[in-house]
Amino acid sequence: MGNTNGVDLVYSLFFFGLIVAFAIFLFSTAFKTRDKSVSLKVQGKIEKLFKTQKDKKSLVIELDKILEYVLQEKFKTSLGLGKILKENKAAFSKKDLDNIWQAHKLRNLLVHNIDFEPSQEELRKTVGIFRKQLGRLV
Repeated sequence: MGNTNGVDLVYSLFFFGLIVAFAIFLFSTAFKTRDKSVSLKVQGKIEKLFKTQKDKKSLVIELDKILEYVLQEKFKTSLGLGKILKENKAAFSKKDLDNIWQAHKLRNLLVHNIDFEPSQEELRKTVGIFRKQLGRLV
């Protein structure tokens, strides 16, 4: 009789393990599907932007919005880009974090400062930063 309880416990643990493994599989598959759909959506938007948007100021603003969206999805938050970067510093290399901040600050100047006129070189560099970071994330 003592043996039966031990066998029952082994079977119970085995089946519990199977259920947990199956739940983890389903959960991870759902996230992969969502990440893939987010990736496809963002890639389409980026391709369209680069084909249609000739004004680099507008391009910087739009790429900043897309980066914010991608990071919101990645970190499951509704925070703005600045707060996401502050709360998730460890997710980026120092160089990447500095570059993203630089690009985001230029975007903020474009949006909030009516006297700000960036050089074409600043705009080109900022577009390059967004393109690199989005390429890494998407």
